[in-house]
Amino acid sequence: MRLFEVADDVLGTCGAPGDAMLQHDKLHPKIGPTLTIAGIVIIQALICAIVGKLLERDVVPPVFRSGNVSGGDEHNRGLIDKYKDRVRYYRALAGSRSIFSVT
Repeated sequence: MRLFEVADDVLGTCGAPGDAMLQHDKLHPKIGPTLTIAGIVIIQALICAIVGKLLERDVVPPVFRSGNVSGGDEHNRGLIDKYKDRVRYYRALAGSRSIFSVT
């Protein structure tokens, strides 16, 4: 049984079979995965669509900001503090060095 036969919705990435596009005479397996790029585009498009639907319903979702903009790290730290008990990764960070620290 294949996924599209049992799922209500399936988003295909249209990737090359074996998830690689480039080949070289001196290397048997192909290289250059295609699914990573396609998957990222699909996930980001879904996120944008979902955020748009939430905003249409007057629900403002928690969204991380870039750490490259003023106040981004502080904003993100606040979200992590707020949701750390709901996200296993954040619970694991409790008591460890901040993910915002640069070594």
